[in-house]
Amino acid sequence: MFYGMGGWHVLVIFGVLLVFALVVAAIVVPIVLVTRRQGAVDDRAAALPRSVEARLRELDDLRNRGVVSPGEYEAQRAAIIREL
Repeated sequence: MFYGMGGWHVLVIFGVLLVFALVVAAIVVPIVLVTRRQGAVDDRAAALPRSVEARLRELDDLRNRGVVSPGEYEAQRAAIIREL
């Protein structure tokens, strides 16, 4: 006996806990795998060199959105062009 319960009660409780653990694992494992895979793709994309055109387009976009000041824009633009 386990806390006044018969053997079959314990088996039912164990079965319910086992099913709960399997459901949680079925939800968590795919999420972790997809997240890791996405992170690896992002890391590879970040490692690839971007073209000068792409960098200048991104810089223009940042300026148009007001993220960088005109002075920062000109300095970064000159640095990108110097790399040619």
